[in-house]
Amino acid sequence: MDVAAGTIRGRVIFEGIPPSPPPVLLGAQDGCGSLRESAPFEKLIVREGGVANVLIRVKRGLPAGQSWPTPSEPVVLDQRGCVFEPHVLVTRVGAPVSLRNSDPLSHNVHVRPSNPANDAVNLTLAPSAQESALLFAAPELAIPVRCDIHPWMQAVLHVVEDPFYALSDANGAFELRGLPAGEYELEACHEWLGRFTFSVQLSEAEGAEVLVRMSAPN
Repeated sequence: MDVAAGTIRGRVIFEGIPPSPPPVLLGAQDGCGSLRESAPFEKLIVREGGVANVLIRVKRGLPAGQSWPTPSEPVVLDQRGCVFEPHVLVTRVGAPVSLRNSDPLSHNVHVRPSNPANDAVNLTLAPSAQESALLFAAPELAIPVRCDIHPWMQAVLHVVEDPFYALSDANGAFELRGLPAGEYELEACHEWLGRFTFSVQLSEAEGAEVLVRMSAPN
């Protein structure tokens, strides 16, 4: 299948047999048992060989000195049914992140960046509450997020510098658009499978199609 110029299209696949941990059973004592019976294991989601929630970003190759407008519309990290939605969230440096609690019980949001330029966040959200406009000053991948009240509730936050990124979908597919011709080094980042870099060449006339293979860490 032809790929339009300026586009990198691909799929992330899992090599081997993916683990299938059981879901976390929820009890009445934590308040979540009334909302759902169990919480899914989201650290590795594989469907028909494709890996979901892999960040694909341009690591090297973009024109030097170029900048892109910072989005003003916030991305939303919700707590619904005692899980984070979405499990993996991507935002731009300096763009707003809105934290939301859609559940009828209190939750906590504990964001723990390792880059000292990014502030840690640890706050409690009351039922049906919203806390807006978190900002991150520097790029950082795989920032862990959790609810300290319900510790199985975990999410991952990526902060990137430019708009050339994608998250693989439920089947592992992804697409990056609008890239000028050139040679690029791309990075695939997954919270459990780790990071993997690969090169892609884009011509003036056509895009590229790639297959990214990832496997369980040793």
